[in-house]
Amino acid sequence: MSLFDNRRTTYAFLSVLAIMGCSKKDEAKPTPTPPATIAPANATKPTETNPTVEPELLDGDTGDRKALLALPIGDGIGYMSGNYGTSHNHPAMYADTERKVFVLMGRKGKGEVPFAKVDDALAAYEQFLLQHGYAANGKPAPDEHQKIMVDGKEMVVMTMSELMPEMSTETKAKYTDRQYKVLRNTTGTDGYKQFSGNVTEFPPHPLMFAGAEQVFVVGPDTDKQFPIAQATEAFKEYREMLKRTKIVP
Repeated sequence: MSLFDNRRTTYAFLSVLAIMGCSKKDEAKPTPTPPATIAPANATKPTETNPTVEPELLDGDTGDRKALLALPIGDGIGYMSGNYGTSHNHPAMYADTERKVFVLMGRKGKGEVPFAKVDDALAAYEQFLLQHGYAANGKPAPDEHQKIMVDGKEMVVMTMSELMPEMSTETKAKYTDRQYKVLRNTTGTDGYKQFSGNVTEFPPHPLMFAGAEQVFVVGPDTDKQFPIAQATEAFKEYREMLKRTKIVP
């Protein structure tokens, strides 16, 4: 367990924590490497020991997007939202057009609402934002952490998994090495644009996600953001996008 000073006076402790966080990050993240270059033709041929060839040998963005195109939408959003044990806290709701459900994913869980219940889905997403610390529509986000007093100061009790989240080996196995590398080097904003279908070669999955006290609405021909205090406006825009894309009447 770790303690944080609500009044932010214990600067030394927070500095140590920041250093610990950096060390953990450095330990978990592979050293960034330059974009792959085209290898000799014979290096791209499948062999008995390598029956399939990943787009590892493609240059730059083309290879990166091709790697993510092969990734199931839930695994992409699971990574970007923080649901898969990453350091992200970008709770999202996207339209799963195959199963015809809205899927909510974030660090604190996952939920689904049928397409036929759009109002219920939007209400659920507002609560989902609040649960993740985002004051949607000006409503206070609940703080469920235990508080204790230490030397006359109120401290917040947090688990190490909250401070330093870590993806399980089983979850990491969902990705190829290339996909994992690309995701680690893709911002949440860029990742969500691709998975939503805002980047044209990706199938349409209209979605909303939160970050930096904003709600982002992204999908085919749509890329807008709204202050978290005006989340209802984002919800209206999301409804309009659903109609434009004819995913939901």
